[in-house]
Amino acid sequence: MISVWAVTVFGEISWLWNNMVGAVVAIGVGYLVSMVTPAPAAEKIQGLTLGKIQEGIVTRAETAESVDVVEEEKETTRWPIYLVIYFFIVIAFLLYLQNM
Repeated sequence: MISVWAVTVFGEISWLWNNMVGAVVAIGVGYLVSMVTPAPAAEKIQGLTLGKIQEGIVTRAETAESVDVVEEEKETTRWPIYLVIYFFIVIAFLLYLQNM
């Protein structure tokens, strides 16, 4: 929030860019903190990482009784892609609004 405030007060950009500034700063700080601090134990993050989730889906797919259940689980792995696409659509819309 401090970065967004600083950009708002001292920057000469549209307020529509505050979301982008906040997102970039949050990702950057998170990445830096992850580089400085030790990795958590595997037991703490079990089931939270995408690789483990996909391994679980593959295991259930191999033993599934119904193909419908497997297809529903495959669709749930696409949500990150949808979020990234949505993010770029919002950025494009904000650029359009700024240039009106």
